[in-house]
Amino acid sequence: MLCGCESRHYGWLRDLSATHSVIAMVTEAPWQHATEVEGVRLYYPSEVFSLCHRFEVDYLVYATPAERSAIERAAPAAHVWQARWCHGIEGLLTP
Repeated sequence: MLCGCESRHYGWLRDLSATHSVIAMVTEAPWQHATEVEGVRLYYPSEVFSLCHRFEVDYLVYATPAERSAIERAAPAAHVWQARWCHGIEGLLTP
């Protein structure tokens, strides 16, 4: 899951599409919510925790600490993430 929908995230989506399944992107902008980018739906930060469990997400990829913070603030109290946080995609592109 990509934790944003800026141009950097669109580039990551293209880069990862050959090797990974990106199930969602995250946006705080109401006009982007529930739209799709190259077949990937955009969700609010408050939806990420349940999406992680529903789709068994392996990685939450973020570009800035603010993106991660927005998602963590929206998560339920005492949450336990099954997905791993990943700052950028560099580690995902290497075998």
